[in-house]
Amino acid sequence: MATSTCPKCEGTSFEVKQTAPSGSNFYLWLVQCSSCGAVVSSHEADNIGALLEAHKKSLGKIEERLSRIEHALNVLANR
Repeated sequence: MATSTCPKCEGTSFEVKQTAPSGSNFYLWLVQCSSCGAVVSSHEADNIGALLEAHKKSLGKIEERLSRIEHALNVLANR
């Protein structure tokens, strides 16, 4: 298997560093060369897709509860 190397210094050791780009309100994970600090990859610190899916499920549950409450209120109003 090939060994991953830094495109700048050809180092073979990498590290992960969390950073916030200047002027932003979010974080990124950077994969960088341990020797020279050259960034070889970046990833969102939070998995936005997973967070959106969780919020989608939560909203679905809230909608279901509101629908039941609305139904119960209609039953009471029609008595």
